[in-house]
Amino acid sequence: MIGINFKECFGYKRIDTRGEQLHSRLFSSATRSIQSMSKSRSEQKAFYRFLHNDKATEKKLIGQITKLCGQLSKDKIVLSIQDTTEINLSAHAGRVDKAVAWGV
Repeated sequence: MIGINFKECFGYKRIDTRGEQLHSRLFSSATRSIQSMSKSRSEQKAFYRFLHNDKATEKKLIGQITKLCGQLSKDKIVLSIQDTTEINLSAHAGRVDKAVAWGV
């Protein structure tokens, strides 16, 4: 995982550090739930406070991550692979008896 540096991004060292902690935990954990990835109740509350802080805006977060991405990909070939798979199950409508499926 590539670490991100939010140094001086939000104007407060404490908020910058909390953003780095949240980023690190998001990408080192198999879960994306703040409650599940937090090591303690106080850390969970700190992450929620960070996300609700007016200084930690979505625009600043995206800007910092975009800046890092640009620096890391400079002078490199970058592949942007996209999956447009679509699943259409409309042809199977009515095949399952609702009484059986819902245990009614």
